[in-house]
Amino acid sequence: MTETTATLEEMEKKIKTMESRLASMKKAYKNRKLEGLRIAMEARKNAEDAVTEELKALGYKRVPYKNLTSYVDQMNSVWRW
Repeated sequence: MTETTATLEEMEKKIKTMESRLASMKKAYKNRKLEGLRIAMEARKNAEDAVTEELKALGYKRVPYKNLTSYVDQMNSVWRW
């Protein structure tokens, strides 16, 4: 099948195949591009969980999870470890 002798149906099928391949390649590209960020976010979550557990062990009952990093920074600035 050459470009000049291909029927419309054959061309449409080829285009759909290429579009499908392109979509999967875009997905793979995005996953690779964001892989480092995902790893860093998971490491941050694990670190924040560890800090939360340590604060609980020290007797703090509630720790604001969304602002955990700023909460710890405030503690450091007030208490001067």
